Amino acid sequence: MAKPVILNFGRDIQGFNANAPGPCVTNFNAVLASGTAASITVPTDYTNWIVKIGCQQATQVYMDATTTAVAPSTGSFVASTAEMVSFSDPIWKRVTTFQQDGKTATVLSFITDSTTAEVSVSFYADPSPH
Repeated sequence: MAKPVILNFGRDIQGFNANAPGPCVTNFNAVLASGTAASITVPTDYTNWIVKIGCQQATQVYMDATTTAVAPSTGSFVASTAEMVSFSDPIWKRVTTFQQDGKTATVLSFITDSTTAEVSVSFYADPSPH
């Protein structure tokens, strides 16, 4: 795989950060089947990553960075570590290569309750020592 791109947002006309990062070379894409979770292990090239996650229009995709993703199944609110990914506004997350114990790899899990859903995950290297 090519060397990861370090996240560096472009500037808008007033000189402020714009949501315009450069092209990414550390990308993963999948077509999820309904009710079947798929996972990505965070790359180890850097310790910190900024991850952009997007999905196909008219689908419901849920992402979980702590356990296997589960789609909601009831008509009431329940506590969850999974969050919905929107096709109209990709989500950006800061993740680390390893969990808090410093040994266990971080895994991002995705699931859909739609018939199928295309998901794209882009990892931008974050060299700052958060």
